[in-house]
Amino acid sequence: MLTGKDYPHLCEQCQRAIDDMAMLYGEDLMEDTDNEEAACDAVYDHGMFCGRTHCINRPTAEVRK
Repeated sequence: MLTGKDYPHLCEQCQRAIDDMAMLYGEDLMEDTDNEEAACDAVYDHGMFCGRTHCINRPTAEVRK
């Protein structure tokens, strides 16, 4: 399953939200899935990105280097 680090274009807060959701999947608290982006999809579905449906605090190109 993909985690926050797999989405470097997102801010740290959004990456943490994905990590938290991935942990729930890892602890079998969520349905099993073959979708490797299930954690990111769940964050989107629950409006957990910093902009609710998308990341509005994306890092600049200089920060990503």
